Amino acid sequence: MKPRILVVDDDQVVLRCTTSALRHDFEIVSTLRPEEALELCQKQQFAAVVSDVSMPRMNGFELRDKICEKVPALVGKFVFVSGGGDGNPKIDALLDEIEYVRKPYRASDLVAAVVKLIPVNSLNT
Repeated sequence: MKPRILVVDDDQVVLRCTTSALRHDFEIVSTLRPEEALELCQKQQFAAVVSDVSMPRMNGFELRDKICEKVPALVGKFVFVSGGGDGNPKIDALLDEIEYVRKPYRASDLVAAVVKLIPVNSLNT
């Protein structure tokens, strides 16, 4: 069984591309809404979360904090994708402190970033 990954992006085209890039190696659950992502994490078990950073109502960092508060098993299991902080100094500062996959990305770079977060035994089942 493939590890289940949650993908969150408010842009439907990017969400489809991200899902497509990961589908071969992982079971994918995706959503356009961070609020729904939070609900999904409380109902299903995920090996990791791939999230856009700049989203309306709740950015990727806020989503991570809320999910990790409810589901501690996902602490350290986030891959962020971003085209940059969109001029938001707070987001730019946070992006400077983490490793993230920059849009546009190669599928292999995204897969590699997710694989780094998942225990090897989970990938072999």
